Amino acid sequence: MLDIQRIINSFPPSIKAKLRPFYFKKGEIIIRKGDNVDFGYFVIDGTFDTIEDSIDGKKFLIAKDQSEFICMMDIFSENNVQCATIIARTDCVGYKLSKKACMDLLDSPCLFQPSLIRAWARKFYETTTTIYRYPIYRTKTKLITNVLHNGVDNNNGTTTLSIPRDRLADTIGCSRRTLFRVLQSLKEDGLITTAGSKITVDKEKALQFITKADMDD
Repeated sequence: MLDIQRIINSFPPSIKAKLRPFYFKKGEIIIRKGDNVDFGYFVIDGTFDTIEDSIDGKKFLIAKDQSEFICMMDIFSENNVQCATIIARTDCVGYKLSKKACMDLLDSPCLFQPSLIRAWARKFYETTTTIYRYPIYRTKTKLITNVLHNGVDNNNGTTTLSIPRDRLADTIGCSRRTLFRVLQSLKEDGLITTAGSKITVDKEKALQFITKADMDD
């Protein structure tokens, strides 16, 4: 884990003066998906979860027990809105810094830039190795999530997405051969049905599957 206080202490005085303290209680929402991203957060103590939007009142984890930085990916990818909801897993204490000041840190001679690279590289490595170990399982999760996010809700507790198989394979990052194996497996598990280019997901079963995937991590 990075020493966030040490990183902050290395900031130029002009940027350090712009820091504002924050405190979030366990379970409190730090920022919601779709909110304007006005600040980057430096977590000195505590951990947080990245949560996907509620589907029929239910939520599922994208990443859990994270620490260190919040909203930096959104700031440096030059997006104006938050891509997912961040919730305090424990009490979180630290400092927030305006988006502009965070951008200024990229050109400042301090520990921020190399520390951010290390944090992102570690997370990318962890994600990649997990996908390598469980490729089919992860592809199933990505396929289901894609349908839930982009499909149309039906009145019977299902969601349907119409998408060509080639485009779906590209979207979730697998070959057509793997895609057909995954579709067949999900049909056998009773999570989906297919008809032409349409894929229909049972939302209750899908959310149970995604929750189990998070617990297995």
